[in-house]
Amino acid sequence: MGISKKVIVRWMAILFSLFTFIGCGGSGGGSSSGGDGLSYTGRTDPALITEANSHDLALTAYTSGEFAGSLGSFAGLEAESSVNGPGRPLLLHVWLALHDSMAQVDSAAAAGQSSVSAVQTESQTVPGDCPGAPGEARYTITADDVTGVFSGSIQYSAYCVDDTTLNGEAGFTGVLDTDAGEFVSFRFTFDNLTSNSGFGSVTLDGSMEMAVSGETVTISMSLLVDNEGETFRIDDYQIAAEDFITYSVVSFSGRFYHPDEGYITLSTGAPLYINHSDIYPYDGVLLFTGADGSADGPTRIRLTAVSDTTCRVEADTNGDGTYDYDSGEMPWEDL
Repeated sequence: MGISKKVIVRWMAILFSLFTFIGCGGSGGGSSSGGDGLSYTGRTDPALITEANSHDLALTAYTSGEFAGSLGSFAGLEAESSVNGPGRPLLLHVWLALHDSMAQVDSAAAAGQSSVSAVQTESQTVPGDCPGAPGEARYTITADDVTGVFSGSIQYSAYCVDDTTLNGEAGFTGVLDTDAGEFVSFRFTFDNLTSNSGFGSVTLDGSMEMAVSGETVTISMSLLVDNEGETFRIDDYQIAAEDFITYSVVSFSGRFYHPDEGYITLSTGAPLYINHSDIYPYDGVLLFTGADGSADGPTRIRLTAVSDTTCRVEADTNGDGTYDYDSGEMPWEDL
């Protein structure tokens, strides 16, 4: 199976839309750092889910863009949009630029000189694709042309892809299917990698990786993200997507921390089904778990895809295991 850019764009867009939410309550704090780069010193306790924030949470869990201005401090990780409908999240631009640079490394390495040795090392500079100011990425790679195992580093110098500019250095490792010429897996690690685009700027510290098994693409990440002076933390976030001819099936898991509100844990109650021609899923359930409520159980939100045009938001605001708030069936656009 090839790693389709269409599939990557679709599922990374959905994944990164999940990185913003509204919450309140909680106390305490902590710190986390990625090497010598960013440090997270915000709250490390769960955010309290209430009836008042349940719609905003469900909204920011799946859409962004035009709603960013009304979503408080959590809107910082979203890309603003001048048109109706979901915006394109900032981190999606970063991922696509990183993936593009790896594709160039792959292509360049495949065109390299042959050697009697299975293990080869080479360095090369590749340009971006932005007219006028493409910048460049200089990489060094060591690869085994028998096993397909490779590792190396990339130095980004104003490297521009689709109007997203990267600066800094990333290390990478992975495995290439030498017969098919396709990635089996690859992993980026970075320390203070910066990205700038018309949608905003972020600094990243941590790792992103992708693996392919059969027809399933799994994308995982653990990151610290600095946006306009606020550092957010993303732990063990994972998306598994299986692509079919006319639709895709996806599952999510992970935890997202906001420095002022605490964290929310995401899980999949039932896999989401989305037609390739649609924006919203027509089936599936996402679950969000926050702090314990007055009944001593965790507060929760259940977001159900009723159809590709309607959804339902339910909230357990006191932690007694019963969803005491129910929006009823409503258009996705009215979340």
